[in-house]
Amino acid sequence: MPTDVIMPKLGLTMEEGTAVTWRLAPGDRVAEGQILLDIETDKVVVEVEAPAAGVLGPLLVGDGQKAPVGGILARIYGPGEQVAGDSVAAPRITPLAPGMAEQAGVDLDAVSVSSATGRVTAADVQAALGKTAQGEGLGPAPRPPTLVEPRATRSPTAPQNWGDRGARHFSSPRARKRAKELGLDWRTLTGSGPRGRVIERDVLVAAARPPSIPPTVAKPPSIPPTRGEEVRWEAPSPVQRVVAERMAASFGSAPHFYLSAEVRADVLLAVHDRLLPIVERRAGVRLTLTDLLVRIVAAALAEHPRANAFWHDGRVGVHARVNVGIAVTTEAGLVVPVLRDADRKPLAQIAAERSELVEKARTGRLMPDDLAGGTFTLTNLGMYRVDSFQAILNPPQSAILAVGRIVERPAVIDGGLAVRPACVLTLSCDHRVLDGVSGAQFLGRVAELIEEPYGLLV
Repeated sequence: MPTDVIMPKLGLTMEEGTAVTWRLAPGDRVAEGQILLDIETDKVVVEVEAPAAGVLGPLLVGDGQKAPVGGILARIYGPGEQVAGDSVAAPRITPLAPGMAEQAGVDLDAVSVSSATGRVTAADVQAALGKTAQGEGLGPAPRPPTLVEPRATRSPTAPQNWGDRGARHFSSPRARKRAKELGLDWRTLTGSGPRGRVIERDVLVAAARPPSIPPTVAKPPSIPPTRGEEVRWEAPSPVQRVVAERMAASFGSAPHFYLSAEVRADVLLAVHDRLLPIVERRAGVRLTLTDLLVRIVAAALAEHPRANAFWHDGRVGVHARVNVGIAVTTEAGLVVPVLRDADRKPLAQIAAERSELVEKARTGRLMPDDLAGGTFTLTNLGMYRVDSFQAILNPPQSAILAVGRIVERPAVIDGGLAVRPACVLTLSCDHRVLDGVSGAQFLGRVAELIEEPYGLLV
């Protein structure tokens, strides 16, 4: 039997992936372990290896097309096995069809292919479901799902519109995880996925709408008239799309407030220059100011655990570990790889791990585990001549620290005017977890350690 090349599951919340580029063409000989194609999730791009040796058959999912986890992308035919020709080639399947078939209990192999497209579509699955239901005397097929903008404001005594009594209410793993992070009950949401399945988008839309605003049909933004040639529309990458959705949900659900402090950086720069050759000898990488800031922030988080917490279901969860994420810009978009247990690691190890993560991010080799488990985020735009900025919380985290550039600033020292290097720190906080005092205490400790980093030694 031919060997299936399937869409791998690269993370606990992954539901589908995109076949970015096939490295081989149908009919090419394949060695086991050879790179077949690049798969893109909402966070990373990963190379997929051939599970067996043989000849690559027809591509069931082409470049730029999506497939669910476990979906067949192509088949590899071994010695003596006949590669399917055009007349018997497996039909191409659209991205929505497998998930809908799985929820409906329909065998995709038994679904008739659309004569117009030559592909198995969601409409074909709906048609097959209707035939099955009528053949078993169960009545007509269910109405196709419609796209709605849900809102989790259902009264506890209100009837739950989940269909007939006894009907199951489906949700995706990612939707359940995101609802848990945002403190929402996914069972109160109206799903826009196949068969009314609650998907992540439904959770994000519900979280982004303020509670005081009743559900309404969203109006398209007002765009001034313009000629078509004056506008170039660009489709966001999967990473950019997810960042946009997460930031909109975060800003709409978490009550942000901001604290800023200007700190002197002359001692920090001196420590950096002093430790630079030492770290380079021990770790083989160049020490950066970001490495020092990660170590400082991690130490402050260990002393102020409320800044290392999150809000969920009306309660505050405090993390036992200090895992600092660092914002990294890539061609695909913004990613936040995580340095785990940063409060327990020496500076040389932090520098080595940071260097490896940044290199993997910029070369598209990050794995989902590299991006998981962050409890706090550090973002630095100083290299872009930004003096200060306010960052949006990275859900479900309760705080994020934005660091501006270090520049010479006037300062009063011993009653006289002097000039010395300084930078501005801006802490964004979730007011459900941190109040002004607790946020100020954490920011104050970070400022103290930046101005006197030798305090980490005592």
